[in-house]
Amino acid sequence: QVRGDSSTTSDSIRTRNALVLRKAQPMDLNADVGEGCGHDDAIIPLVTRCNIACGGHAGDEASMRRALRLAKAAGVLAGAHPSYPDRAHFGRRPMTMAPEELQKTLETQLRTLVRFADEEGLSLSHVKPHGALYHAAAKGEAVAQTVVDATMTTIGAVAVIGPPSSVLGTVAERCGLPFLVEGFVDRAYDHDGQLRDRAHPDAILPTDGMRVEQALTLAQGGYVKALGGEIVHLTVQTLCLHGDTPGAVQSAQHVRNHLIERGVYVGAPVLGKG
Repeated sequence: QVRGDSSTTSDSIRTRNALVLRKAQPMDLNADVGEGCGHDDAIIPLVTRCNIACGGHAGDEASMRRALRLAKAAGVLAGAHPSYPDRAHFGRRPMTMAPEELQKTLETQLRTLVRFADEEGLSLSHVKPHGALYHAAAKGEAVAQTVVDATMTTIGAVAVIGPPSSVLGTVAERCGLPFLVEGFVDRAYDHDGQLRDRAHPDAILPTDGMRVEQALTLAQGGYVKALGGEIVHLTVQTLCLHGDTPGAVQSAQHVRNHLIERGVYVGAPVLGKG
């Protein structure tokens, strides 16, 4: 019995120490912007980095320049949010493309944003694939390698953002790029730690309270509660606030405020190469 009490005490100490460590580490907030949602000016100042649509699923010169200027004014890191060339389905439909074809379209998107960023006096800090490309790069070596190759060719050794335990992370780190592991504030998770497919009506967390709770458990506890009630452990460095989710600005404000109130330092982590 004494041994059991000691073990319980040790577990409690380890848990408390882990929470203290998580609080001490910066928690990055990112948002997808330049997608025509109409509130980039409100959401960009609430995050630490923004992912700018660069023509694949959304975005044109005006929207890219506007997002870059907003990021610069707010002191927010700016990065690229490339996708499959699929404006009709907002880049959320899986596509089959030859690696060279995919790399060409990604390089075109990235070079466009790089050029506008240069003209606006900004350097891009990261790349985060969008939608179906994000999921394909998380699971497939060829797609992941193409995303990394396009990033290195057009921007250089900047950070790549993707999900935990993903092929994209493995490839990025193998190629010497920093990898930021991402969790989602407004998306539901299945029991296996994968995002709930958007085809299901319960894929989006509907309330601010649920989104705040998920942000806090990810930031401080390193886990999410899946739709079935299972606890799924996920260690993440950045939390995504989708700009096109209903109530996005209000949720972003509440998430940021609650993280700070709970002692979480909201800021971009200092990254080294992978």
